[in-house]
Amino acid sequence: MICVLPGLYVGSASDASDVQSLHGAGITHVLTVDSTEPKDLHLSFQKTFIHLLDDYSADLLSCLPECLQFLKDALEKPGSCVLVHCHAGVSRSAAVIAAYMMNTTKCTFEEAYQRLQDKKTDIKIHEEFVNQLAVFEEMGCDVDIVSASYKQYRLQKLTQKYPELQKMPRDVFASDPASLGQSKDIIFRCRKCRCVLWPGALYRTKNTLLCPKCKAKLGSFNWYGDQCSCGRWVTPAFQVHKNRVDEVKPLSIHRR
Repeated sequence: MICVLPGLYVGSASDASDVQSLHGAGITHVLTVDSTEPKDLHLSFQKTFIHLLDDYSADLLSCLPECLQFLKDALEKPGSCVLVHCHAGVSRSAAVIAAYMMNTTKCTFEEAYQRLQDKKTDIKIHEEFVNQLAVFEEMGCDVDIVSASYKQYRLQKLTQKYPELQKMPRDVFASDPASLGQSKDIIFRCRKCRCVLWPGALYRTKNTLLCPKCKAKLGSFNWYGDQCSCGRWVTPAFQVHKNRVDEVKPLSIHRR
C-alpha cells in the first residue's frame, strides 16, 4: 500500500485485508475495483465495490463516474483517507487514480501515469485502460455521454461484445445526430431530458433501452431478433416507444 496523493493510497487485495495496516495509515474509505468483492473487509470502513475485469473486454469508462464521485466525497471530509485497490495493485486501481488525477488537476494521462510510477514503480496499466483514458482525456477529463468520442467508444464496445455486428452493412448504423448540422435527417430526443438519441449511446440493460442521460425507459431490444408489425423478421431488433421520444425534423429556411 503506497500513498500517491495526500489521503489517497493505491494497493492490492492483500493490503485491503490487512486491517491493522489500514488503521495505521488512517484509512477510512476503501474503493475495490476487482472481479470479486472482498468478503473480509472490516465494517469500520466506508466502502464501494466496482466490478471490473483486467482484460480487453473491460469497460472502465462507464465505471469512472461512480469511482470519481466516491473519491471526491471521501476526500472532501477532513481526516479521511482512501485506499483504492484491485487484485495486484498495478493496473485497475492505478487506472482509476490516474483518472482522478486527470479530472481534478487537468493533467494529461502521461503526466498522471508518470507520477504514479514515480510513487510505485511496478504500476503498469493495462493497454485497454490506457486507450480508454485517452478517450477520457479527449472528453476533457470527464465522462461526457453525449460526446462523439464517447459514442464512438460505446459502438466499438458493442461490436466487440457482439462480433456479428461487424458483418452488418455500414448503412445499418445511422450517423451521429449531434453532428448532422444542417442535414435533412430526422433526429430523436428523449422527451424527459431532451438528450439527442443515438443507437450506439443508448444504455442497454436486461433487454431494455434507456436514455443515456436520465435513464428513462425508451423501449426494448433483442439481439436474436423480433417480428415487425409488417411481418418482417428483424435481427437485431430495437423498439422505441413513440410516447417516450420526440421526432425532430429540420426546417428549411429560404433566405432572400
